[in-house]
Amino acid sequence: LAMPSTTRDRLADVDHAVTHEEWIRDWVTREERWELVDGIPLMTPYEHPLNLIAADRLNKTLDKALGDDWYYLPGPAVRIVGDPRPTYRIPDFAFLPRGGSLDLPLDPGPIVLVAETLSPSTRAEDLGRKRLDYASVGIPNYLIIDRERTPRLVLLTDPADGNYRTEHSGETVTLRIAGHDITVRADDLFR
Repeated sequence: LAMPSTTRDRLADVDHAVTHEEWIRDWVTREERWELVDGIPLMTPYEHPLNLIAADRLNKTLDKALGDDWYYLPGPAVRIVGDPRPTYRIPDFAFLPRGGSLDLPLDPGPIVLVAETLSPSTRAEDLGRKRLDYASVGIPNYLIIDRERTPRLVLLTDPADGNYRTEHSGETVTLRIAGHDITVRADDLFR
C-alpha cells in the first residue's frame, strides 16, 4: 500500500491479506479499533474529546433540522469493498435514515453523510484514500471537520468515478439531505 508514514505506523504486522471472516473473528472484537484497507488491518485512533464534541454538535444540528427519523452512528464499520481484499472504513460518524439494517459492517447504500474530524495521525488518510473510498461507494456527502486549520469545514459532494466532483469549504457549509438545506457553522461545532 502506498500510504503516508503516519498511516504506515498504524498498519498491523500481518503476513497475508485478512479476509472478511478473519476480520470479523479476530479484529472487530479487539479493544483497539481496526479498519481494514485492501485486506490489511489499520489501527484507528480513539477521538480527541474536542472531536467528539464537534461530532455531537453536528448531530444535534442535523437532528434539529431533520427530526428523529435518522440514525446518528458514531464510529461504525462501513463496507467499501468485499472479497478478495476487503476494505471497511470507520468514519467518525455516519448518518442514515432509520429503518435499515444496522448489521456491521454497514452497507453504504443508505448512508447520506459520513464525517471525519481531522487529527494529526489521520489527516493524510482522511483527505486522501478515505475520500476516494467513500466516493467509490456513492456516499453523497463527506464532511471533513478541521479544528486546527482554515478553512475549518470541507464538504465533498457529487460522487462519481471514484471521487467527489464538488468541494465547498470555509467556516460555513450547507448540507443537502432529504430535500433540506442544513447550514453548518464551524464556530457552532467548536465553541
